[in-house]
Amino acid sequence: MAGVLKAVAVILPVLFAGLEAASADTLQRIGESGTIGIGYREDAVPVSYADAHRPVGFALDLCAAVAGKVKEKLGLAELRIEYQAVKQADAPRLLGSGAIAIDCAPAPVSAGLAQQAAFSTPVLVSELRWIAPRRLRVEREGRRGTWYETISPANAEDLKGKPVALTQGSGAASLVLALSTDRSLGLSIMEGKDDAESFKLVETGKAAAFLASDMVLAALKANAKNPDGYGFLSDSYPGMAYALMLAKEDSEFKELVDAALAEAMRSGEYARLYAKWFESPVPPRNVNLAYPMPDKLKELVKAAGDKAGAQ
Repeated sequence: MAGVLKAVAVILPVLFAGLEAASADTLQRIGESGTIGIGYREDAVPVSYADAHRPVGFALDLCAAVAGKVKEKLGLAELRIEYQAVKQADAPRLLGSGAIAIDCAPAPVSAGLAQQAAFSTPVLVSELRWIAPRRLRVEREGRRGTWYETISPANAEDLKGKPVALTQGSGAASLVLALSTDRSLGLSIMEGKDDAESFKLVETGKAAAFLASDMVLAALKANAKNPDGYGFLSDSYPGMAYALMLAKEDSEFKELVDAALAEAMRSGEYARLYAKWFESPVPPRNVNLAYPMPDKLKELVKAAGDKAGAQ
């Protein structure tokens, strides 16, 4: 028995090392199969979603550019793309097994996910913004007592004494409470189970504003019954960087992906794709998010492009 256990102790590390190497050798696997697996989301409009069962979106276009670089690197006459609908929670496992090579739906760059998968260079950066009705009924006090007036809210100060909406698990509650205390705003928080429900609280007048990622809010606004009835307040707060997920421990493939993304940013292709998906009508309803590239994202794109040009 002792001899068997000793043999197992020797064999298992070798097996695990082999499995780790196999899961990380993405380019070799693609070259041998002539196929690259790409994961996508089914409902993350306009970044990664299914249009009549066909995967489309901003991130899918970026990944098509990456696939072109992979084809060129491997000297393939043809490279097939196999798309697979993937939930974010399942992406690290599918990447590790080699079922997909890239998860083409930008995920938040977080310590938790970094333990399970690698990240490409960031492809989006968000800010937390308020969205509110363009006309808001507020309470005023003065010498003649209390009265109400309708205003066009400009910043968080105009939300004083109002309930505001957050999405459960967004992590923004501490920010709102600190803001309320520091500015004596007296805000109260209502939570929706998801972003759509949180925005509904604003649409129905139960909440005066909704704080979330600007990208999320742009999509909700564009798909509202009356998009022009809502606007962003001037206040913004640091958000998160978003990147494509890759298999861990595969530096060669990550370098290729990062180089392809940086080249798209340097050449102007990234800006063209952004305009296509965020400033133009997109399928299936031909809704235009009408959301120009924010300054923070412009800075990210310029820095990545400058780095690519210097290499």
